[in-house]
Amino acid sequence: CARNGLDGGADVSVDGPVDPALEVVVYRVAQEALLNAAKHAQASRVWVKCRAGDRGVELEVGDDGRGFDPGRAEDFVRSGHFGLAGMRERVEVAGGRWTMASGEGRGTVVRARFAARRLVEAG
Repeated sequence: CARNGLDGGADVSVDGPVDPALEVVVYRVAQEALLNAAKHAQASRVWVKCRAGDRGVELEVGDDGRGFDPGRAEDFVRSGHFGLAGMRERVEVAGGRWTMASGEGRGTVVRARFAARRLVEAG
């Protein structure tokens, strides 16, 4: 974050093993959301929250940037920007639920949730 001029924080809690393929999905979604914040949002602060446990895996990545009208998300794809669509597709293909909230001047928050069945049984 620092090399992009962003203040950031992470709050991560993992209680038990997680499917390695799901770990990759969560990592890539977080990576893309942070990249979007650095490249497009004019944010000064970003955060990542991730919880993995009995209820499944929940990821939240947010920024305090300029935000955008979510109704314009399809315009991004038409103009060759596939970050949001790619995140959503990754999550849905892995059996999760992806949501995004944004508004002009309000920043952006991306969330991904995966049911507990995607967790690996220990031992």
